[in-house]
Amino acid sequence: MESERRKDALKKYGGLLLLGLAYFAFIKLTGLSIPCPFHELTGFLCPGCGITDMFLALFAGDISGAFAANQMLFVTGPFILALTAYDEAHWIKTGRRAEVSPWIWKVLLAAFAVFTVWRNVF
Repeated sequence: MESERRKDALKKYGGLLLLGLAYFAFIKLTGLSIPCPFHELTGFLCPGCGITDMFLALFAGDISGAFAANQMLFVTGPFILALTAYDEAHWIKTGRRAEVSPWIWKVLLAAFAVFTVWRNVF
C-alpha cells in the first residue's frame, strides 16, 4: 500500500514538475505567458498575479525581482510547500491526510485577502 501511495505521489508531483518545466520552456521560447483572467476582467491584481514573473526571476537567481513580483507568495510559499510535503509524507506512510490545524489555512487565506486589497490600493 505504501509503495502504491508513493508511486501515486511521484506521478502527481512529477507530472506537475514536467508541466511547469514545459510552461517555462514555452515562455522562454515564445515570450508569451498565460494572462490572469481576474486581472483581464477587472483590471485588479489577484493574489497570484506575478507568480510567473516570480518563478522566472528565481530561475534567473534574481531574489529581489522574485520578491517584487509577488511578495506574499514569495514569503509564504516555502511554508505552504512544507505543509504540503508534510501532508503528502503522512499520507504515503499512513494512508491518511495529516491533521493540519484549520486555523493555519484560515490565517493564510485572510493574509492573501489583505495582500490582494493592499497591492491594489497602495
